[in-house]
Amino acid sequence: MTRYPTALYFVALLFISMTHSMALVSTAYADILLEDSFTPRTEPPSTALRQPASETATPESINLQRVYQQAADHNAQWQAQQAKSQGEQQAQQLALSQLLPQISADIQYSQSQYDGNSIDLSPDDAQIDACLADLGNTSLNDLTLSQLTGKLDCLFTSDNSNKQFNSTSYNLRFNQALIRLPKWYDFQRGRMLRRKAVLDLQKAQQTLMLQAATLYLNSAKTSQLLKQQQQQQQAMQQAFSAKQQAYQNGLLSSGDVVENQAQLDLLKSTVLQAQLQAENAQEDLQVFMQKPLGNLAAQAEQLPLEGPRQDDLANWLQQAMRDNLDLKSARAATEATRFHYLAEKMRHAPSLDLMGQYSQIDSGASTAVLDEGKTTSASIGLTLSVPLYTGGFLSANRAQAKFQNKEAVWSVAQLQQTLQAQIRKQARTLDMLIRQVQQQRLAIASNQQALAAITQGYRSGVRSSADVFTSQMDILSLKRSHTEAQYDYLLASLQLKQLLGILNAQDLATVDAWLR
Repeated sequence: MTRYPTALYFVALLFISMTHSMALVSTAYADILLEDSFTPRTEPPSTALRQPASETATPESINLQRVYQQAADHNAQWQAQQAKSQGEQQAQQLALSQLLPQISADIQYSQSQYDGNSIDLSPDDAQIDACLADLGNTSLNDLTLSQLTGKLDCLFTSDNSNKQFNSTSYNLRFNQALIRLPKWYDFQRGRMLRRKAVLDLQKAQQTLMLQAATLYLNSAKTSQLLKQQQQQQQAMQQAFSAKQQAYQNGLLSSGDVVENQAQLDLLKSTVLQAQLQAENAQEDLQVFMQKPLGNLAAQAEQLPLEGPRQDDLANWLQQAMRDNLDLKSARAATEATRFHYLAEKMRHAPSLDLMGQYSQIDSGASTAVLDEGKTTSASIGLTLSVPLYTGGFLSANRAQAKFQNKEAVWSVAQLQQTLQAQIRKQARTLDMLIRQVQQQRLAIASNQQALAAITQGYRSGVRSSADVFTSQMDILSLKRSHTEAQYDYLLASLQLKQLLGILNAQDLATVDAWLR
């Protein structure tokens, strides 16, 4: 074999290809940075939660922000989602790698046994002189190749031999795709899959926030309702004790005492049920946080309310079509299926690759086909491939990818319709809760005025103590309903923000500030 000067040319082409590939990598990673930069989201024209002047949560209490942070650090589902997203984000790099040079190196070591014709390729001086003398004045230019071989046969010694020798080969292979349209569209598909993975992680983060808010508000609501029912039980117990004393003094009949006893027993049963609900809610929150609960001091008193204005619904629908993470993820998935279809379509097209190889063989013996010592070779070439017939495999894959893309397009359309309906329902729910809370506040105020009038009538002797007691119970029941509606209003506001795609940690801080 012969040493080829093309080895230098091979190295030069390799350097140029690597430079081009580095430019492609830089472009891809610049695209990744652009995708990862989070654009600040604007708030809707009117939102249910408004920023308070200051936050009053004490460091010793467990608030919503701490619940979310604790869950983000220890919640198994969230940790799994992060790992899943990071794995799916590698789709772009995997596709990009198919556009970059493929370089491999290998070393082969072998022990060979050769039994056959052997030619001594190293004649001594005497053998060379004898051969030249035999040639005489023969002109080598006038001889054919076979004649020349016969004339020079005297330089070599051929005999049968049995040899055992070692051989080591070193190979460096290089391949660069020049025209591979399927791989290019696979790369674009990988970009969309990576974008989808990033959006899915953001969606999971908002889901975690809403889950933290749901469990926290439920725990706070059941705790506050339990306290209010215990207060109602205490008031009823005092009234029952007063009636017992009046009965013993002969001022009341036994029927009044028995009736009050029945009401008290029923309320005690209700309090026990409320206590069970509060304990279960705290248990759910503790499991979610993976940490024992501290002091849960949240109390919903007079939350500031602001309902949707006339043009808010239209603006919310537009914002949801733009920022909803479910919809954005579905659109990225649709683009991925479109690029997949284009990739399958382009597999019918020719492909062109630049290929090169550099080899070195170190042999321990010479044979009829192998020189003793080191031999090197280098090759560079272009490979053009044209698919002619694959039994319908490429056509079936193309058709399958086409229908998958069509399915994804219709799925996005269905998701848009569902999302619009959810936004309208959530807006109506929020509006109803606000009006309900406002009406309850009016009812509490009017019932407190009625209680004052009934109490004055009782002192004047025109109303009975039973009237006073009934009015007090009505007010306590209204306060419980008011408390429950306020917590529902807070949760509905956060749910609306998630549907719009703008729920963030600052909204949790706002809830903490409103809960005194």
